[in-house]
Amino acid sequence: MSKGYLIVVAVLAFILCGAANAKFSLKGDALGESLSAFKVSHPRAKCGNSSDVYVGCQQSDASFAGHQPYSYFLKEGDCAHFCGLVADFYRGQLIFLAYNVSNNDDDRTVLKLLKEKFGEPKSFSSSEALTTAEWEDPKQYLTLEISNPPIVKAPMISVSLRYKESPDKGDI
Repeated sequence: MSKGYLIVVAVLAFILCGAANAKFSLKGDALGESLSAFKVSHPRAKCGNSSDVYVGCQQSDASFAGHQPYSYFLKEGDCAHFCGLVADFYRGQLIFLAYNVSNNDDDRTVLKLLKEKFGEPKSFSSSEALTTAEWEDPKQYLTLEISNPPIVKAPMISVSLRYKESPDKGDI
């Protein structure tokens, strides 16, 4: 067997097994995904090491469920780690993923779509300014936060996926 064939088989096995074991995913990405697979799926994401074992990635122009990237800034370039797609990796594995997008229309479709995909959230609260919902399984959380116009000056939708426990297990 050729080395190329074995690599293709290994990648397909990882994708199929990972997808079967991942309860939560956002736009095809699931916790535990490799940094290299993420880079293939998000070629415009900019990644950089924050330490020997942590890598952070961001794609500031990423949208989610038809919503454009979060766009309210006090000054140009203020986006920092707060808009579009944000992903963190520990030892090459995805440990945090978030989409931060604009909510200029007081839209609730993201909540509806997540309920359709993952069922009713474990917790839910809503006020005039903020709606939150959280789904969980034994190892991870999926969190939705929607800030509402006109109460909030720069309304945003944030959808994030994270582990319940730190994957470094006191390693650092």
